[in-house]
Amino acid sequence: ALTNNVDHLLQILELQLQIDLKKSSWNDYLLKNVIITGRSGSGKKTVVGECCERLWNKHLIYYKFVDCLTFKGRKLDNIVTSISQIIDELVFRQPSILIFDHFDDLFPNETTITDANIILATQKLSLSVRELFNRTQQIHTQFIIIPIAKQITNIHRQFTEETPLFCSQILNIEPLNATQRTSIIKQMIENKKQTISELLLHYIVNRTESFVIKDLYTLIDNALLHSWMSFEDRQLSNIDFDYAFDEFKPINIKLLDDDTKKTNRTTFHWSDIGGMNDLKQELIQTVQWRFQHSNYFSNAPIRLISGVLLYGPSGCGKTLLAQTLANECKVNFLQVKGPELLNKYVGSSEQNIRDLFTRARSVPPCIILFDEFEALVPRRGRDSAGVTDRVVNQLLTELDGVESLGDIVVIAATSRPDLIDPALLRPGRLDKHLYIGFPTKSDIISILKIWTKKIHLSDDIKFDDETILSHCEMYTGADIKALIYNAQLAAFDENQTKQSIIIHKHHFITAMKQTPYSIPVHMRNANEHFYRNWRKPIAINQQTTSLA
Repeated sequence: ALTNNVDHLLQILELQLQIDLKKSSWNDYLLKNVIITGRSGSGKKTVVGECCERLWNKHLIYYKFVDCLTFKGRKLDNIVTSISQIIDELVFRQPSILIFDHFDDLFPNETTITDANIILATQKLSLSVRELFNRTQQIHTQFIIIPIAKQITNIHRQFTEETPLFCSQILNIEPLNATQRTSIIKQMIENKKQTISELLLHYIVNRTESFVIKDLYTLIDNALLHSWMSFEDRQLSNIDFDYAFDEFKPINIKLLDDDTKKTNRTTFHWSDIGGMNDLKQELIQTVQWRFQHSNYFSNAPIRLISGVLLYGPSGCGKTLLAQTLANECKVNFLQVKGPELLNKYVGSSEQNIRDLFTRARSVPPCIILFDEFEALVPRRGRDSAGVTDRVVNQLLTELDGVESLGDIVVIAATSRPDLIDPALLRPGRLDKHLYIGFPTKSDIISILKIWTKKIHLSDDIKFDDETILSHCEMYTGADIKALIYNAQLAAFDENQTKQSIIIHKHHFITAMKQTPYSIPVHMRNANEHFYRNWRKPIAINQQTTSLA
């Protein structure tokens, strides 16, 4: 699967090192260095290693790998001295190739750093090393540097933007497609002296969409381990691979899980959300079906909706709906708050958006949730510095690209849809607009029943009781949750000595007095009027046909 990358890099390096004498006259017009990019475990080091090994065997080209992580934490002068000594060794042995692994960790892009002192130190180190590279390569023409990084945008601008340009080529190791995964899995299993059926191979390929080469190695090793532990003389089966999938998470999913822990991703199901039946059905038809029946819709002449806008008052369940949708779809989930992506440094906010979508593409299928969306993409032309204009433009670019992918859905949640730039709400972007309003009486009863199903309630509590229901009518979903919590506290305060706490009606009455409306009555009426009027100008967008 990496053969094309190896051949391409080999061709570049042979030309750069003037091995083909017929082309040596071109060398004066060529830049020396090649940057290799690709996500963790994609085979970057394998490609470079295979290529350099061939050059060594064929032309005795000396090469050396240097891990930049070994320099982390050392003083700047010490790092420059160490790199200078390594370069002296490679120059002495030229023609030669010096490979820097984890280059973006030692020379990161300034936009990824928030500490001013670290930015200054990184600038100084990058400038010193770049000058060292320039001086060396001006004199020694058969010396090539190959930095390896996850993304070109992660590398300090001294090596990507400053003139004279540092590199002649950027070789990106693309994610594996189904054909490549099939080839790799077949070869790996043959190397292990094993065989599998075509049906099982197809099953594995379909379940390894976000896997890199390193992940596939680990998966097959785990399956073999399970097969050997069974002490049966048989070929690999789906039981072995089911065990391997359960015991192993690919590299990109692990990184995603770390973020999921920070955002406290919910494990709710549709049955755990009270009311909103029409909204839930709309999301099921629009989003959930496209993931559950992807084979059908990939062959159907239907334009899949790639973006959904959830808007409505705060506390009514916009975020919870999006999180539950991702859980029900059984897809990967990225959640960010709009302000988290904004950065005071020029270009940083746009880079954060690019990085977010790059990560989503590395773990398909995936749902991205933008919370507090209005803070990220306000109407253009109102910012004198042009920062938010660039952010909107970058997001428009990413959304236009997402529509063609089919395995990424963007959901934006906001309480102020009028502040969002209108270009984002047009067809092909966030073209499905769903209003998440205040709960109705039936919704309130449903929410109360769901949130109290694990609580001991006395027989005197009836949620359709007008005493309780009339007060709860002005609550949002979040208010009802707070009400139940306060009722539990009131019951506990009254019966601290008892092992089993039972909540009575008077506890709810007490809790109602302690739980104010998060949105006052006059504000609620104003909100309903505002959202009702906002929906009218965009009614044409609401006609976008769902997958139903």
